[in-house]
Amino acid sequence: MEDKIELIAVGDVFLDQYKKNENPFKPVSNYLNDSDILFCNLETCISDSFGTKKEKAVNFKAEEKDLEFLKEENFDIVNIANNHIFDYGKGKG
Repeated sequence: MEDKIELIAVGDVFLDQYKKNENPFKPVSNYLNDSDILFCNLETCISDSFGTKKEKAVNFKAEEKDLEFLKEENFDIVNIANNHIFDYGKGKG
């Protein structure tokens, strides 16, 4: 008998690009929930503040409430090591 673990990896998630209060994963939920480990790369920073954005071609920011979409889909691992993490500053703390 062979033991297997099924990993599904989702790349470059932009929570700020979707209609607010609408789960962007809904069309593929049945596929995402069919894994042992669900991973995504969150290609944005999370902030409820409206700080100064960096001067660069593209800046991404999602609100803290948008993280609920990741919880709804039961993501196990969320990578935040990306080039947008400090688009609106380093925060406090």
